Amino acid sequence: MISLRPFARAVQACRGSVAIAAACAVLAGSAACARRVVPGPAARDAAWWWWPSTGAPQNGPSVPLVYVLSGTLDTLARSRWPASVPPAARYVLVWRGERRAVPTGDTVCPLVAAYTRVTSEARAAGASVGGLQIDIDVPTASLRSYAVWLDTVRRALPPGTTLSVTGLLDWFRGSTAIARVADAVDEVIPQFYDIEPRSTMPGIAHPVDLATWLPRLEALERPYRLGLATFGRIERVESVNGRTTRLAFRDLTPLDLVERFTRLGDVVATAGGERVVTYIDPSAGPHRRTYQLLVPPANAVDSGHALMAACGRWCAGVAFFRWPAAHESLVVGPRPEKDGHGNRVPTLDVEPMTCAPLWCADVTLVTQGRFPEHDAEIVLESSTPVRLVQAASVNRTVAASPRALVIRVPAWHGQARLPLGRIFTDRPARFRARCEIRSRA
Repeated sequence: MISLRPFARAVQACRGSVAIAAACAVLAGSAACARRVVPGPAARDAAWWWWPSTGAPQNGPSVPLVYVLSGTLDTLARSRWPASVPPAARYVLVWRGERRAVPTGDTVCPLVAAYTRVTSEARAAGASVGGLQIDIDVPTASLRSYAVWLDTVRRALPPGTTLSVTGLLDWFRGSTAIARVADAVDEVIPQFYDIEPRSTMPGIAHPVDLATWLPRLEALERPYRLGLATFGRIERVESVNGRTTRLAFRDLTPLDLVERFTRLGDVVATAGGERVVTYIDPSAGPHRRTYQLLVPPANAVDSGHALMAACGRWCAGVAFFRWPAAHESLVVGPRPEKDGHGNRVPTLDVEPMTCAPLWCADVTLVTQGRFPEHDAEIVLESSTPVRLVQAASVNRTVAASPRALVIRVPAWHGQARLPLGRIFTDRPARFRARCEIRSRA
């Protein structure tokens, strides 16, 4: 159980300073509360967001910076440093606001108290914490009020704490108050994804036209990062009485779609580079129900690095959303070569088991690309005749000869490891795989 007493004491201690901070936020142009001059970034690097609610993080190399979701503004007392985080040189703590509105002034002290406590937890765990980030989809019309709230937060934070804010792309279009928001913080991150209405068409990433966006970002004279998507999703699409609805599913995997539904039509590409694979549910009855698999581009990380190299003076780099959890297949991680979408011949993982009087082993395909574009047939050759196969439900395994099995591997399966089943022989066997046939895309 979390003790709330230290949290309550920190809130009480904060209230006096916040009254002064709020006055300065409103009177930002006065001599006593003059605008800060913020230096440009010393270097550029690639950062990642990490959402602990997705599960334990996937293994990966250490990166310069990770933004760690530490809590929400509605549950500040329950904020905490997660048990495991991706490896990084430093971290920024993130608080998310789910209400899509400017928070009230009475959230400032609880937020500062939560930040102080979680920072202590992180440092006790050996992590270097470098600041606070606020992630709220505030309506564009409310940016002036949001700027006042952010400035109040910044002035109430411990000295030396940097304040970062994520931003909707709409904030940076035309005549908005984004300059006021930028003045209140030390870093802004426009998010180039999920900007279109979900009911209209599939797609996550938004193409980054530097000729359009760089002048707007550079004019803010604040360090910025380009927020880029490296994730995909599965959506159920229903059309009833001419109305289309989309519902994202987190408990479905690409392999579920392959096994349960029928692939429909051609694979298409979105403007952001995702590939959309459509499946139809034959049990849906008169209401047309399809599922769409949105596969992130295999080169999403490389493309982000290219954008980072081309952006302007105030660019601090990019921020990828997000670091994958260990079980996830629809997120490209910091090692894109491990997340490729190719059709190369996989290797085998053979685990001998005890199956007296026969010899047996559980055989798994270790794929070289989780999202092959074609159905394939892999021939599994055995050094000794196969007596029996207990096939996994993942694939259709058929005997081509006593020493060869044909494994049908579906396109877009999304798995790094595909269990083939348990193979029985009279004596210990050696196996190798070769790709013999590829069917149409």
